[in-house]
Amino acid sequence: MKLSYRGLNYALQTVAIDTVESKVTARFRGLQYAIRRPANLHTLSTGTKKYRGIAYN
Repeated sequence: MKLSYRGLNYALQTVAIDTVESKVTARFRGLQYAIRRPANLHTLSTGTKKYRGIAYN
């Protein structure tokens, strides 16, 4: 899909996420559906952080 913003053209870049169906259900406008969740959860980096050259946790 080609998009434009303030005269600049760019293409939409999507990332495919593997999902699995959960046991949780929801209802929207009278229709019931199963909630899907990510197959693998993203873990946060626990590395050392640095701000203006000084490392901290």
